[in-house]
Amino acid sequence: MQGKTPDPNSDSSARRPFVGWLVVGVLGVLAIFVASVFLPDTVKIPGVFAVLIAALAGWGLGRWGLAMNIQPTMAVAIAAWLAIAGGEVVSTVKTNRDRVNYLRKQPKYQDAPDDIVEGLKRALEAAPANQTEKDRRRWQDIRDDIERGEAKRKDLREQLTFFGFLQGRIPKTWGKWNSPWPAAFWVAEVVIGSTLGAWLALSTLRNVSPAEPRTAGQIDSSQDGGSGDRT
Repeated sequence: MQGKTPDPNSDSSARRPFVGWLVVGVLGVLAIFVASVFLPDTVKIPGVFAVLIAALAGWGLGRWGLAMNIQPTMAVAIAAWLAIAGGEVVSTVKTNRDRVNYLRKQPKYQDAPDDIVEGLKRALEAAPANQTEKDRRRWQDIRDDIERGEAKRKDLREQLTFFGFLQGRIPKTWGKWNSPWPAAFWVAEVVIGSTLGAWLALSTLRNVSPAEPRTAGQIDSSQDGGSGDRT
């Protein structure tokens, strides 16, 4: 007897709900994280806000999976983790880009260009040698002001970088965090939030899944048992 050949259409029909869940789920996760960018900064507590948004996204993926009859498999967990991690990265990059665009319009971030500063330094270095003590102190004060201005401009330029944004997220009450701890803290937020979100997606699929239908034999046995109890 020849065995039945597997129907190739059955595999594609089985994958279709998963693909639909994945595409719509990724778009939904991105929408949640992008919308979170516009929330007030007062609610964006480092270490808490991103994890809560990730948990909400994971729960949403689980509920959407129930609607699509998705089974809680390892593929679902990996897809949910990657979708949530990608959403966190996109929201962080967008927040930093919006912040940089805003700061570049502020006057203190539009200071004198470097070529003007270098010209002033060269002029001070070419000061005449036969100066009085008062003139030398005055020129030294000018030179010190220029150096302080350079240090300030360097700090402002660093604030416009991605690492400057990560460092600025840390509240001042937590102290000064040097490299690489602000970046490590953000990576930990992404990992913890994505893991929690993926776990919530699987838990939602497992705990709220519909009950398995009983067979005719199980129904008859339960009815017999019920009638036996009544006699």
